[in-house]
Amino acid sequence: MSEHHTMADRLNARALQLGLSPAHVAEMAGVNRSFVYDILRGRSTRPGLDRLIAVASVLKVEVEWLIHGIGD
Repeated sequence: MSEHHTMADRLNARALQLGLSPAHVAEMAGVNRSFVYDILRGRSTRPGLDRLIAVASVLKVEVEWLIHGIGD
């Protein structure tokens, strides 16, 4: 099944595609590692949009896709 159902799944799959570790994603986005790890662990249900936009930019995806799985 190729669909990624949660934001954690999408973030993880896209980081893997780009060969980036969660720590690299955080560093490149200028956010705390814990911000990325909390999303990956499903602990962050309402992460800050500004930081999510930075993460999406590093992953080269639309923030709507990262959050909701909408778009490319």
